[in-house]
Amino acid sequence: MCNDYEQHIRCAKYCDMMRRLELGIPAHQSELDLPQADDIRVNDMAPVMRATGDYIVPLPDFAVQSQKNICIKL
Repeated sequence: MCNDYEQHIRCAKYCDMMRRLELGIPAHQSELDLPQADDIRVNDMAPVMRATGDYIVPLPDFAVQSQKNICIKL
């Protein structure tokens, strides 16, 4: 299993940390975009992202069709 601790961080705490680090977070995202999970396993489906310049972008070839493509400013 991957690190369960990081999956239980509240969205508000995450956003506060990102603001303190002066990293950009999209204003349109909510707690629904950072769901809590008890167990994350290696084979679980998830969006794949990479850094490009000051942004985090999803890789469309690996994106799960049900996931939203989101660009996050760093």
